[in-house]
Amino acid sequence: MLVADSEIASFRDIRLMFSGYRLCQYDRQVYATCLEYYREHPLVPEGSTCHIQTTFHEFASKMGSTHNAKTYLAIRASLLRLSFAQLRLRYERLNIEVPKLLSVSFEDGAPTGDMQGSDMLLRITEPVAELFGVACWTAVHKVAVDYDGLRGWLANFYASHGKAKWIPLESLYRLSGYESKMSNFKDSLVKALEKLKDPATPEDTRVAKYHFNKEETSIYVVREEWLAGRDGE
Repeated sequence: MLVADSEIASFRDIRLMFSGYRLCQYDRQVYATCLEYYREHPLVPEGSTCHIQTTFHEFASKMGSTHNAKTYLAIRASLLRLSFAQLRLRYERLNIEVPKLLSVSFEDGAPTGDMQGSDMLLRITEPVAELFGVACWTAVHKVAVDYDGLRGWLANFYASHGKAKWIPLESLYRLSGYESKMSNFKDSLVKALEKLKDPATPEDTRVAKYHFNKEETSIYVVREEWLAGRDGE
């Protein structure tokens, strides 16, 4: 479904507006894979024709996905949804517009099962980085990007913070886009955090501990990585 200037829940006085097709967990995985291509390359200036060339086969491999026509069609559909996405961020006097999260084009027709050599051209431009601020990129472990549901959202949300802080449950509920009632949120939150405490979780997204305030209206989450940096308490 297409939306225009739909406000995304955010902290404090930041207003984040989204236009385009509604995105999902799978789109997060696909976009994270696109960003993987830029680990060794700078983002390109707006209006540049520079691009990164890849194939559906290579892209699916980088995602850790299967190789068949169904997967390639899903990747193509996600890339097209992402290419329509536009963001506007307003904070105090700052007004940042990101015309596109990415640009993509395909050098052939529709994906088929034997298209290992089929090409796609990807481009992510500099305005995307402006959303994060100068030198404020956050590294999120690729395994965490693949988590689904509330666990996936929490892993990525807390990875974007530098230290532990008290956060109202109402705020987490609103930011997460949790689809059930607020009365069910706390139980789901605890279950998701317990999964993130599992020793098998990568250390840079693993939760070391968490606790609620006396009224159980706010939560304090400490990541394993923060304890190493003495930011846990």
